[in-house]
Amino acid sequence: MQIAYISIRPDILEETLGYVAAFMPFVDEIIIVAPKRLSTDFSAFKDRAAIITDEEILGDGFEKFSERDHQFKNYLLRNRMVAHPSIHDEFIMSDDDARPLKSISVEQFKENGAYNSYYFYDLSQWRYGLGDFDVGQQNTYQALKFLDLPSLSFASHMPQIINKGIFLEAAEKLENIAARYPLCEWSTYFNYATYHYPDLFHDPRPFQTLCWPDCPACWPHYVRPDGYAFENFSAHLYCSGQPFAGIGTSFQSQYADEMAVDKIMRWYRYELNSQSPELVGKTRGFPAGAWRRLLMAILGPIRKLYRLISWEDQARIIEMTGRLESLGRSIKSKDKQSS
Repeated sequence: MQIAYISIRPDILEETLGYVAAFMPFVDEIIIVAPKRLSTDFSAFKDRAAIITDEEILGDGFEKFSERDHQFKNYLLRNRMVAHPSIHDEFIMSDDDARPLKSISVEQFKENGAYNSYYFYDLSQWRYGLGDFDVGQQNTYQALKFLDLPSLSFASHMPQIINKGIFLEAAEKLENIAARYPLCEWSTYFNYATYHYPDLFHDPRPFQTLCWPDCPACWPHYVRPDGYAFENFSAHLYCSGQPFAGIGTSFQSQYADEMAVDKIMRWYRYELNSQSPELVGKTRGFPAGAWRRLLMAILGPIRKLYRLISWEDQARIIEMTGRLESLGRSIKSKDKQSS
């Protein structure tokens, strides 16, 4: 099975591939899309992976690429990557910091001839943040609604399997909107695909990602992870005073299970503590993601006064909504199978 990444962080990807090699042995081909300016940095991967440059897949559109925001860049790069002749008809698309926590079988992605998909939110409920990612989620909701498509968010920060033909079909359908508004490439694909090709997909499942989000106070869960299979690696979580302090970041076979369990246990406690009113919004260090956490700390009390209910109550309501809608989808699926 082929796996494909877009990356500008060779050090992060190097560690991630150590986990992939150990826990996803069915992966037998690696594609990396990276900027030409980083060719030297990615040269160490040439014996293990095919390296494709941003410039190669973007062609004439590369000149204006730098002017775009992060979400727009991701959408465009992944769409062009999927169209590249080196990409197989079926492949796994992943982020460079999405790391398996344990042995993963190919049935994680495809079983009994049908694809699995993993969602973490309903886009109609996305009310969080002002960053590129947040705007992309909100734009995607409106675009999907305009096309009368379902609106789950599959940006679950975990590897997912892609059907190349359907992905490109969805991209073509959304081409005019995507040219003007940044969209989420995960959600446009899976909502389009599961709607138009239901026989090729199992019902969407709750995501299985540890540390998504990496700041628990950023947004309440819509659905809880259905177990943990992957980690959304964030370096700041391993710093002094953070939940994973003292745990190594590179793969160590002799401690792999122990490290995974420790991270799951520590993250569980970290999430519980982060939901305490006196702790929500406290700074968690200023490496990556610091300004987002600082903004949440400032806006948190204001939001509470404005909405008149606590963060915890909002989280419970949202999670209850997610569970009820998930149950409804399950009942609908069983009725469909029995009829």
